Amino acid sequence: MVRLCEYAAVTHFGHPDPAALSAILHALPVGVWVAKVPGGELAYANEEFIAILGMSARSDVAAGEYAQAYSILDRNGRPYPEAQLPFVRAQRERRTVVVDDIVIARSDGTRVYVRAFGRPLFDPTGALTHVVVAFTDISAQVDAEREGAIARSRLATALQHAPIILFTADRSGIITVSEGAGLVGLGYESNQLVGVNVYDLYREVPGILANIQRAMSGESFTTSTQVGPTTLESFMGPLYAEDGSLNGMIGISTDVTERLRLERQVTHTDRMTVLGRLAASVAHEINNPLAYAIESLRLARELTRELEAEAAVESPQRKRAHQLRQVLHDATEGAERVRMIARDLKSFSHPDEDTRGPVRIDAAIQTAARFVAKRTQARARVELDLQADGIVLADENRLVQIFANLILNASDALPPSSAAVNVIRVSSRRQDFTTIVEVADSGAGVAPELRALVFEPFFTTKPVGEGTGLGLHVTRNLVEALGGSIEVGAAPEGGALFTVRVPTQTGSVLEPAKPPSPSLSPTPRTRMLRVLIIDDEAMITRVFRATLEGECEVEVALSGRQALERLLAGEQYDFIFCDLMMSDIGGAQLHAELKARAPGREHELIFMTGGVYDPAVAAFLESVDNRCVGKPFDIRHEVLEAPKK
Repeated sequence: MVRLCEYAAVTHFGHPDPAALSAILHALPVGVWVAKVPGGELAYANEEFIAILGMSARSDVAAGEYAQAYSILDRNGRPYPEAQLPFVRAQRERRTVVVDDIVIARSDGTRVYVRAFGRPLFDPTGALTHVVVAFTDISAQVDAEREGAIARSRLATALQHAPIILFTADRSGIITVSEGAGLVGLGYESNQLVGVNVYDLYREVPGILANIQRAMSGESFTTSTQVGPTTLESFMGPLYAEDGSLNGMIGISTDVTERLRLERQVTHTDRMTVLGRLAASVAHEINNPLAYAIESLRLARELTRELEAEAAVESPQRKRAHQLRQVLHDATEGAERVRMIARDLKSFSHPDEDTRGPVRIDAAIQTAARFVAKRTQARARVELDLQADGIVLADENRLVQIFANLILNASDALPPSSAAVNVIRVSSRRQDFTTIVEVADSGAGVAPELRALVFEPFFTTKPVGEGTGLGLHVTRNLVEALGGSIEVGAAPEGGALFTVRVPTQTGSVLEPAKPPSPSLSPTPRTRMLRVLIIDDEAMITRVFRATLEGECEVEVALSGRQALERLLAGEQYDFIFCDLMMSDIGGAQLHAELKARAPGREHELIFMTGGVYDPAVAAFLESVDNRCVGKPFDIRHEVLEAPKK
């Protein structure tokens, strides 16, 4: 091209052929501009010059004015330095120069990227007479380079930050490329493995070597590989040379360790949700028969006590009654243990269901100690050192459950044969805005390697048949629901030390007890109370009727439909106990029927439940203000001793 221009110029100076010269220059797909030296006056410009610059060549422009006259910019949008333009450089350097960073800002607002060649022309005497500049539009090339640079930048960013590894190896196994942030999980940095032989690197990992061999043999595939604690998902395949020969292998790996961890966590959560529903269902099924079992045992103990009192002193009947009362006592203790297991199952399935208020934590500890005293007194002496006098925002029953579980756990860890020397120490103290409760025992303690496991569900160190593995798990959940923490360590006596930390309410004080309002105060009864028990468990209704017999007028409905008929007929009762879950009409549906057909009577229902495991039933209880009592409960206390709600 330049030679052609040079030839054209020579013919112009020496052997002019104007027609041929014009035809050649105008047909070139290259912009051509020729100027005289030293002033830079225009000598010639072809049609392609106009097409590229979007304007005709100007004869009134001299050297030093080109950038402004032709809107010549650099790639940063600034006016191009005149001293670096091809006309000036070719004249100054007296040789061919190349400039490829010129941008023409056209009048229509478009911009054209140009590569220009400047060549000096000499006459036969060697004097420099002209400079010819030939230039081409390289906008498409620049755009492609820019897009390539963006793509390379994005790839570099991905390799530097995403958990990706890009690697290649030649036929001999030498790593030629090793880049990506995913290498950090393997203990390496980008490019650190370049030059290392994969057969040496993974000599002890035959699975990886087998995959490399597959790729080296021409196979493309996706695989998952475990490298130490890191899990990689990889695409591997052959790498070919330009002539098509197999030249090595290439692989792209993604570190999916965190993703798999999250997937396992979600799966675990789903399983625990299903298990929680199952636990709630089991608790419900346990609590129903347990309700009438405990109540029946209580009645039997009262009857036995009466028989024992009526029998003559030292008579065989009195001795047998005493023995029977002891047997019933043991049976009641066993039922109480089942009740506590069912309670833990309920808490396990619904850890967030509570009604919170200010509770004195020391009082909750004392209540828990009294609650489990019958079980602990045969194993150990319980010593209380309560100095916290703190108030926590909690559900009182849940708070008592926390400390009852911890005291029972300590008791179960002590050998019954050493009851005289076994000690369980429960202490509390304040530390800034935190209440700290410690439960220590003098048992064997918890081995350090097991301390991280004792709070996991269904993990237990107790002998088979003596523990469910739920107590400590439920306890941790209840503590964490309060915004607190629990940990296990070694007690000074050598046993286990459980430390509970819960936030103490600042400025919270318990309101002084108000005198009961007249509407809630027990009043002397001039008639027997009427009680309706609605439950499709016949044994529940039978034992509740027996409990209240002689003191109340008790009626029974073995279905929700039967109860609805009585209530719509206008039958009046002082107490209506209704089971939530029944085979025909459950408590929620009965409530809705009464609200629609006898407005106001729906508020009279006191719901009974062995445990709520149906989300719809739980939502219903949240939406109404009716009382709900959990089975098993003391119906005699609810009717005869507690004020009517």
